Formats: sequence, structure tokens, C-alpha cells
Amino acid sequence: MALDAATLALVANELNSTLLDAKIDKIFEPTRDEVLMTLRTRTQTFKLLLSARSGVGLPAWHEWYVPPHCNNDVS
Repeated sequence: MALDAATLALVANELNSTLLDAKIDKIFEPTRDEVLMTLRTRTQTFKLLLSARSGVGLPAWHEWYVPPHCNNDVS
């Protein structure tokens, strides 16, 4: 997937609207080039995966990871 200005603007807008008042609860480093953060708002919990990995796809532990836009009720 190309990372152009339009894509970056859409991602920034979604993160801004979703995580504006969120606080970082936990930080986990599953691999040396990935960081998984658990963020909490007053009513919801989100998980945000930041990756410097080249290529596409989720890592092997993707079974329990649900992207924020799929399910916002992560316990």
C-alpha cells in the first residue's frame, strides 16, 4: 500500500477523532520493529499497532488483535 499524502491525512484524521482524549495504558514491544499500545478513553479501550516493518500483513499474533475500526469494545 502506498503511503501518500491523502492516505496519511485520512489516517491522521481517524486517529485524531478516535483517540483525542485517550491515555496510554500499556506499551508492548512484540518484535524489535513493532510497538503495540493499549489506549483508554473514559468509555472505550483501543489497541494501536505501530510497525516499522516493510511489507504487508499482520504478525503471527494477529488472532487476538482487532483493529480499532473493526471492534472498539476490547476488554
